[in-house]
Amino acid sequence: MVPLVDALQQPGEVRVPGRRRTVLEVEPRVRQRGAGIVVHGGRWYVTGRDADRDEDRTFRLDRIAGARSLPGSFEAPEGPDPAERVVTGFATAAYRYEVALRVQATPEHLRAHLPATVATLEDTEPGWLRVEVRAERLDWLPPVLAALDRPFVIDHPAELRALMRDFAARLAAYAHRTGPTTAEPPEPGT
Repeated sequence: MVPLVDALQQPGEVRVPGRRRTVLEVEPRVRQRGAGIVVHGGRWYVTGRDADRDEDRTFRLDRIAGARSLPGSFEAPEGPDPAERVVTGFATAAYRYEVALRVQATPEHLRAHLPATVATLEDTEPGWLRVEVRAERLDWLPPVLAALDRPFVIDHPAELRALMRDFAARLAAYAHRTGPTTAEPPEPGT
């Protein structure tokens, strides 16, 4: 980790050996132009510009072994700060589903339910925000969208619309119940 810290204090390149079992697809060797070390969710990350790929990259520090400083220096990259780069990387990583929806809400209200590590927000029209979420599964989204208690439009995927309709039907059925309660909880989806 010392070469990484050195590169952050005085901008320089660091060679990071690739490992097969890493969060990112890493080349056998990567020249990383250090931009920042970030702690998030109990893990340490280094983010910076990959000089060979000419793109921003993020690496978990506990998955780096044998980094070494290289001669030379460079100008520190412009753009988002390191913490924002790491968080945006989580929200925009490749997953099975790419969800897009529009919500009539403030960014503060949305962030209370969809943190920056989960969703990106973009102003689209007055009072509405475009929300993009990438996820392996969609089943967790209907309860989150219901908790927003704000108007929304699901642009895609169609599977989320179907899950939302099923969730709404279950809630409506629960709201119509008037009899005694039972000891057995209902199975999810019934």
